[in-house]
Amino acid sequence: MDLGLADSVAVVTGGTSGIGLATARLLLAEGAQVAICGRNAERLAAAETELEAIRPGAVLATSCDVLDANAVQTFAAKVAH
Repeated sequence: MDLGLADSVAVVTGGTSGIGLATARLLLAEGAQVAICGRNAERLAAAETELEAIRPGAVLATSCDVLDANAVQTFAAKVAH
């Protein structure tokens, strides 16, 4: 399937497990660069390792609690750069 996402940037919150991780996998497979965040450092590291194996260099993994406005702003700034 080609969704025309090549060279796009996608942000997936809760990207360390479940639907979020599955979504990140699909977006990478479609050619997008993917930024994921999660609160658990161990799961974040494991997800980053798995996703990097799919498309090296196309993943940004950052610890972030989306209920914390400052953390979300920091995450957004990292994605923008």
